Amino acid sequence: MKSNKLIPRLLCCLIALTLVLCTLVGCSSSGKTLMSIGKQKLTVNMYELLLSRMKGTLAYNDYPVDSDDFWNTITSTQGATHNDYFTLSIQEEAKMMLIKLYLFEEKYQLTLPDSYYEKIDEYINDTLTYLHNGSKTEFNRVLSEYGVNMKMLRENYIIEDKIDYLKSHLSSLTSDTAREEYYQENYVRFRQILLPLYQYLYETDEFGDTIYFKDEFSDRISYDTKGQTHVGTDGKTVTDKNGDVVYYTEDGHIAYNKKSGVIRGIDKDNDGYTDYEMLDEEGAKAIVKLANDLTELIVAGDFSTFEDYGADLCEQEIWNAYPNGMYINLEKNYPVAYIDDMQKELKTMKDGDIALIESDNAYHLIMKYPLDEGGYKNKENQDWFEEFEDEMVTEILNSMCQEYLDDVVVDKKVLATAKDMKTIGANKDY
Repeated sequence: MKSNKLIPRLLCCLIALTLVLCTLVGCSSSGKTLMSIGKQKLTVNMYELLLSRMKGTLAYNDYPVDSDDFWNTITSTQGATHNDYFTLSIQEEAKMMLIKLYLFEEKYQLTLPDSYYEKIDEYINDTLTYLHNGSKTEFNRVLSEYGVNMKMLRENYIIEDKIDYLKSHLSSLTSDTAREEYYQENYVRFRQILLPLYQYLYETDEFGDTIYFKDEFSDRISYDTKGQTHVGTDGKTVTDKNGDVVYYTEDGHIAYNKKSGVIRGIDKDNDGYTDYEMLDEEGAKAIVKLANDLTELIVAGDFSTFEDYGADLCEQEIWNAYPNGMYINLEKNYPVAYIDDMQKELKTMKDGDIALIESDNAYHLIMKYPLDEGGYKNKENQDWFEEFEDEMVTEILNSMCQEYLDDVVVDKKVLATAKDMKTIGANKDY
């Protein structure tokens, strides 16, 4: 683990945890009040649960959370440690969650439907039954490592649903003007020419040529009827096992209709994905040369030439998958590592600029395209905007919370009694 990359990676974990921070607030029956605003309170127990979840996230990502050396490592010139960094960050996030509960209860005066409570109780009962053999004592013992008990955990889940419900309410109040504003401020559009350092394995014929079928599920071959037919020793035109006439190329190979036919991947390990093999050294060098040559050949802003090369060099299925281009949120963390490198490049690129990105098993030549109006609601682009509504509403809600941050009262004496990141248990489950 390189020290100069540690804080950005840890920050990604912190941002990822925001998705579950809705569960951090509760009522006074859960323990001593740590924070409050209006009639809403967050207890020290709920705060410790939040700490435990952050530690569990770090543990899941293979950080040495059981090492005092890790927590005591100084990460800034002000002398702050990893323990300080995450503990203070969680305190700020806890304030935000408390404010969101305040907005649900006191500003919008919303009511959580009974069905939500029923689902929460069902989940807790299932957890008790199947994970703890019906023993409340055992369940509470495990939860005590994270600062809570079953009752507090239930309160936690209720608040989580309340804040999700608040987000749904805000979504219903939001106009497309706000959505377009969020889209324009956060998203970029681009296309990529993917040059893989591997090759997929497809079904081939006796000559080693890729077979083109009439459709994905049929064994009938898609022939190029402009090819030649052959006459067999019996004097009849050669046909295949399906009784279809076989057409040949001039060199005697099978003539396939590659425009209308489909190829079929090999999946020997039955994992649902087409098998592939890495290129040999010579093949890899050829890809590197091609990638570098393209960056010289394609002039910035020449979208037409870029698309010509893309259609010619990319797998058709990949190139045609997103005819309008690819869309990413520059402020979002994606699970694919090379997208981080794309984000860094795209932040400074102008429309029409190109950049070459190298990943573990491919080169990605990207060109930035102008962002089209309303791209987030185009059905052809839906793969890139599955979380758009949640992202947009979260942005609105977080902005609303800023107004109330100074109104949150923190009991410093109670805070002094709370565990910190070093001492709390690592919670991966609750």
